Amino acid sequence: MKKRILFGAVLATAGLAHAAFITTNATDGAQLRGGSATNVVQGADSLGVKDAGDDGMIDNGGLRIGMLKLDLSGITGTVYAASINLFQKEPDPYDFYVWTVSHDASGQNWTEATATLDSVLTSGLFTPAAGLWDAGDASLNLIGVKAFLGDDGASQYNWESYSSFKNKDLTTYINDAVADGSNTLTLVFASSSASSIGTFRGASHGTVENRPYLQYSYDVADQIPASTVHQVGGDALHRNGGWNQGIPDGTVNSITYDIVDPDDTNLVISITATAGNPADVLNYGTTLIGVDSSARQADSSTGRLTDDETLTITVSYEDPNGSLLDLSMSGIGTTWNTGSSEITAVVDAFGTTNLIGSFANETFVQGTYGNTGLEDLSTSNTGTWQLVWSAANVDTSSGVGAFAIQYLTTAGLAPSHGVVDLGSVWDSSADIGLSGQSASGVSVTVTNLVGDSNRRLFQRVSSGDFASVPVQVTETIKVSFTAIIGSDLPLNGDDRIFRGSFWDEGDTSNNGLSFRVDYGAVGGETMELGKGNVQSAGYVGSVGGSVTTNVAPSNALVNQGDSADFVLKLTRDTASTVTLSLTQGDITLTESYTDFNFDSFDAIGFRMNSDQDNHVIISNLVVEVSQPGDGPDPDSYAYWAENSGLTAGVNDAWDDDAEAGGGDGVNNLLEYALGGDPLVDDAAAILPSENVAGGYLNYAYLRRTDAAARGLTYEVGSATDLVYDALTNATEEVVGAASGGFEPVTNRVSTATEYVQFMGLTVELSE
Repeated sequence: MKKRILFGAVLATAGLAHAAFITTNATDGAQLRGGSATNVVQGADSLGVKDAGDDGMIDNGGLRIGMLKLDLSGITGTVYAASINLFQKEPDPYDFYVWTVSHDASGQNWTEATATLDSVLTSGLFTPAAGLWDAGDASLNLIGVKAFLGDDGASQYNWESYSSFKNKDLTTYINDAVADGSNTLTLVFASSSASSIGTFRGASHGTVENRPYLQYSYDVADQIPASTVHQVGGDALHRNGGWNQGIPDGTVNSITYDIVDPDDTNLVISITATAGNPADVLNYGTTLIGVDSSARQADSSTGRLTDDETLTITVSYEDPNGSLLDLSMSGIGTTWNTGSSEITAVVDAFGTTNLIGSFANETFVQGTYGNTGLEDLSTSNTGTWQLVWSAANVDTSSGVGAFAIQYLTTAGLAPSHGVVDLGSVWDSSADIGLSGQSASGVSVTVTNLVGDSNRRLFQRVSSGDFASVPVQVTETIKVSFTAIIGSDLPLNGDDRIFRGSFWDEGDTSNNGLSFRVDYGAVGGETMELGKGNVQSAGYVGSVGGSVTTNVAPSNALVNQGDSADFVLKLTRDTASTVTLSLTQGDITLTESYTDFNFDSFDAIGFRMNSDQDNHVIISNLVVEVSQPGDGPDPDSYAYWAENSGLTAGVNDAWDDDAEAGGGDGVNNLLEYALGGDPLVDDAAAILPSENVAGGYLNYAYLRRTDAAARGLTYEVGSATDLVYDALTNATEEVVGAASGGFEPVTNRVSTATEYVQFMGLTVELSE
């Protein structure tokens, strides 16, 4: 017995293409008011938000809460990215909060013609309340917060451009609402200010382009990774930790706050605050940080920023695993700015001076930096980026409250690949239906009746119960199944053809893969692979384009009980080119096409062309989406080795014998080819066996049914003398029924002419 190893090629990857976003406007809007208006329907043209005031009571008339409703019934697939977009104005400073209502909450049938504070409270949708951001309402899921700076005394009707709120959790809430059939998303809006009314355009605003809208995409390349906002210092509502780091106050010139990412603990982002003069020390607490320069000059405001004192903030990070996708400043906050004469100056590394005005002693203002012209923080400029804080007025003092960053990591990227749930509602003619579904795949039966030569079974987005699956450039759709002849009537009569397709319902030409296996005449069996133009169910299995044809494999489907494993693949090489392949038994067909329209897996179907009572059982039907970056191809030796417990670079080579105690005499390649476990002594169970019976020397082994797709070849040779003769191919082979991805093969040579015979197996792998 010997082996042969052929080294394979390197797989290259390409970038993902982005799909267009889809936009839908809100259908309803409502303003809920307190006081005497709790049961009064408010106008929906423009919606106001305001907190209840100092007494915190909703019956004081001040409370205003906004709502919008979105119809999600047009969503037919998995949403990977989404944002809520509003046209707003800003009077005085306030924090604007946005929530979604849980999809399973009651009261989702509200309309802008009937919604009031009382009706929403009674329905159980959520509980309208003062200080809604701190109420802990279990029905509300926070999407985002935006801080408005105010209009500096200008007209309150100066409208801003659209504000966009996006959060990876938003896509989850949308998909949940679509999955449970409610197809409704309710949004709730509130303000932190009790002194002014923030306003946004409603669903019925006269100018269509100013109405609120939802924007979403089915494209995984556009998905929004999980974002993390981390704030040092400032107010308790937003703060993740204080400036004090266990180091005694007034003892150091510089202090560093480390943020360790919970998903990748090797990713550490550091925020460092340093007094500008080496002789100065820092004063800090939970909320704020300042400078003490009393060691070199009179300092009447220890802990603040006064004349000739500065505080520099820098950011750095360590990311050995490459997890960090994006880094930006999320917010800053001054403190002690209690009057118009107290002004904090902030200068960036490029010398851009910006005067941060009075914020009534605010310790956190989210997004303030966005209007300052200061240099943006990013992953590429942390080595030079800095903010230098100082008091702009020498007669007063200032200080630093909050500093917040936002960062994105790869941990938030949801995989676009994996096994596709085909659902259970299949379309069919009579006597064709779903037999069962299990962890090992779906089983269906295609039945043909006398006089009906066009029986079809298919599952599709437009009428079935599974969602469209986006397929990006470089991704592969793989369809695998076992076909079994279940009828007494053989399939080797005239015009008895088994065929199938999978396709993109969004197009009606060049939109999928089709195959046909024709056992119409003994000796003339063929299998074909080509593009599908599946315009309707009647086109299932219609093979078009430049068709690749070959003889049927050795394990052809002919008689009752015969089975064969099929593997179909479609790879999107570019946005408009694909590579198709069909493997059955020991034959693989491939074909490439240009000008091809396939960006989502929407349907799959099978068909019998016969005028007799035939049926084919399709079992273990599995559809998978994979990317080059997902790791080893599931059909590869590397994937088998990884999932068999072998360690890369230690015992996973083809010629390693990995069992404890020196191995079992069977190397990894033969374990892979013969169905063994590389970590178990199973040589006696998997190695070929031989016996002499009926005038033959019989040599039996197990062969993978998809050997050709895996690049495996098995050759059995025979000789009469192992010393002088080379093994030559044995002349007869018998293949038994396949099971579990392997088929029993018996090779034999006659003992009638040669009393002494030798046989051996050669396995080759080309990847």
